[in-house]
Amino acid sequence: MFGSGLGQGIPSLIPAVHTDFIFSAIGEELGLLGACAVIILYMCFVFRGLMIALAAKDDFTALLATGITSLMCLQTFIIIAGVIKLLPLTGVTLPFISYGGSSLVANFILLGLLLNISHEVNGQ
Repeated sequence: MFGSGLGQGIPSLIPAVHTDFIFSAIGEELGLLGACAVIILYMCFVFRGLMIALAAKDDFTALLATGITSLMCLQTFIIIAGVIKLLPLTGVTLPFISYGGSSLVANFILLGLLLNISHEVNGQ
């Protein structure tokens, strides 16, 4: 339920733990509560992204915000479903958590675009 504790697990026994199976290492060390907390944070990200899309001023920015949010949601779903053996693993990284330089840069660029849309919505 609570895991083995932060830094107390043995993730070296899990293959490709720094890329594909990072969620299993989180589940091992932080337990069910930590894994659910990570999923809830991604759900909050998706909720806020869709709220930004609904409040967008024009159709293009609404579709862009929806696409960015859907991309992050799908990417998160694919990797978590792959870790729990619901889907086959595809090599997709978990956004903002998995090790992967180009994936991390691309995710931050997408987040910057979403923040720019949000900034324009708030009238500044």
